[in-house]
Amino acid sequence: MAFAGVADVIEDQAGEHGQAVGKRLAAMLAQHGRYMSYMELGCEED
Repeated sequence: MAFAGVADVIEDQAGEHGQAVGKRLAAMLAQHGRYMSYMELGCEED
């Protein structure tokens, strides 16, 4: 929960790099056996 709160702030301030930052944060968690849901911007649902 603490990581998610900080990650949200980082992603919000990343501006146009938000997607790349989100992917990197998810990769950092995955290295430690933790996962978060991640949805790419601009994706349309069918």
